[in-house]
Amino acid sequence: MKKTIEIEKYLQYRKKIRVLKYAQDFGARDACETFGVTKTTFYNWKNKFDKYVRKVCRERSEIQRHTEIDLTLKLLNLF
Repeated sequence: MKKTIEIEKYLQYRKKIRVLKYAQDFGARDACETFGVTKTTFYNWKNKFDKYVRKVCRERSEIQRHTEIDLTLKLLNLF
């Protein structure tokens, strides 16, 4: 059975997540040795993941702030 591009990308994504989770428990060095990943590759993955997490947190914070402002305005309009 031939893998599609989507399946290949998904499997690569899963490997990256496994390596990053393993590194949380056992450290970057052990993760790189266990999964056969270079330190450069590992830190590229980690930096991209950290950047993505910061972006998501920032977006959630912004959404929450706008929701609070909207709710306050609605409450003020009631009185």
